[in-house]
Amino acid sequence: MSRPPAERPRRPGALMAYQAAVILPFLAFAVWAGWREPDAFRSPMLLLWLVAIAIVDLMPLTFGSNLHFSLSFPLQLAVALVYPAHVAGAVTFLGTSDPRELRRELSLVKALFIRAQIAVSVVAEGWIFHALADIDASWYVKTSAVALATVVG
Repeated sequence: MSRPPAERPRRPGALMAYQAAVILPFLAFAVWAGWREPDAFRSPMLLLWLVAIAIVDLMPLTFGSNLHFSLSFPLQLAVALVYPAHVAGAVTFLGTSDPRELRRELSLVKALFIRAQIAVSVVAEGWIFHALADIDASWYVKTSAVALATVVG
């Protein structure tokens, strides 16, 4: 019989390994993509997207005492649709934030883990959209690609 969640022993080593397994591959991918294609990161509009995501993330909607929602998903999806997937992932990783980071309620590893999870999701959205649609695609192909990218995200 399994124990209730409150009685399960904590395994910080396993948690740290899991977090590192998300953070490190994403950072390696982002560095590799930036090294391979540095011109993709030179658009001044990327800074605007990054700042917009950061500002929206710092203003979450609160429902009740512990339920918080961020409205940055549409911005992150837009970046994934407009820019290559690796660029959108990097912008999201740098722009995504959590108000708990400012209050020092999250450790650095936990904050990086959350950012990496979101960035990986945005990379997947971008890959799906760009694999199915391009600028010359018909409206129904683009709409279907956006819908599938949204589901993935």
